[in-house]
Amino acid sequence: MKTIFLFSFVCLNFLFLNSAHSQEWLYNKNTKIESGSHNQYQPSNCNCNCNNCSNCNFSHNNHYTISDFEFNKLTTFISKRPFSDSRISIMKEAIDYNYFKVTQIKDLFSYLSFESDKIEIAKYAYKKIIDKQNFYYLYDLLTFESSVNELMEFVRNQRN
Repeated sequence: MKTIFLFSFVCLNFLFLNSAHSQEWLYNKNTKIESGSHNQYQPSNCNCNCNNCSNCNFSHNNHYTISDFEFNKLTTFISKRPFSDSRISIMKEAIDYNYFKVTQIKDLFSYLSFESDKIEIAKYAYKKIIDKQNFYYLYDLLTFESSVNELMEFVRNQRN
């Protein structure tokens, strides 16, 4: 009987300590790290050594990107809409309430048929993209040189 009690006590302690440790990030979200010429913030539960902690859906500007789970739900919902107008509306609503990586915007492009719609979403999302240094990846998804030039001009105007 003592053995069962001792075993139960050890198991409960183990479970309690592990659950408290695994939820530590809820209370201590960011850890300041030094990187190059500026300071960044990294989630305390992050184990990667990336520059912007992109593997953890985190930005050095303290903006979380939409999680992979939520992004998958979003794309599933978008894929069920038959018309471009409704897809664009849903994308804009998601952009209003979330931050994105360029790769996620690239994925959204795959649900748009018209080049003008892709340009519209790229422009709309620009201020909510955390890795603007990679924005040029979107140019490759445009067919017409005039579209690329329009988007490049837009980006130049945003920087000024």
